[in-house]
Amino acid sequence: MYKCPVCQHEHPNEGLLNCPECDSDLSAFSQLKQISNNKNRLIKTSWLLLSVLVLIIAGSGGGLYYQNYNNKTKSQKRAISLEKNNAEVKQMKRKVKKGQDKIKELEMALSTLKKELENISSDTTELSNTEGYSLHIVEEGETLWSIAERYYGNTVAVKKLLKQNKLAHPKFIKVGEPLVIKN
Repeated sequence: MYKCPVCQHEHPNEGLLNCPECDSDLSAFSQLKQISNNKNRLIKTSWLLLSVLVLIIAGSGGGLYYQNYNNKTKSQKRAISLEKNNAEVKQMKRKVKKGQDKIKELEMALSTLKKELENISSDTTELSNTEGYSLHIVEEGETLWSIAERYYGNTVAVKKLLKQNKLAHPKFIKVGEPLVIKN
């Protein structure tokens, strides 16, 4: 039911241009009602657009937050990786330093042994003249045959050297090994 805004009479038809009771022109009132309805639709649409805009802004803000968080995570991972690499480098440097120290220690020991060997060689020369025996230290490249040749003038004396030094086989002599030579 529709009420006439002028006389308040109820009509069954809302689309009348004139009131059947007071004969008032109702077209202006109809247009005002249509404007009011359009205004309400416009407000609802504005709220809907505003809500969508807020969601878009919030979504892009969340995306920026996620991207910023992800970048922090990547930089944190890089920092951890860099710390691990630095720790490994320090550990390797310590190992290299230990190795260098060990090399120096071995070089000093080798130098000491060489000096002792020279002293033994000079001492054996004096012994060989007085007691009838010589002490020969096997040097690199020497064989029992070359030593026999040097002291006895032939390689037949290899058996004599084997017996004097209690060797099982002529090939089993080593560099630095002392051999007793009977003059």
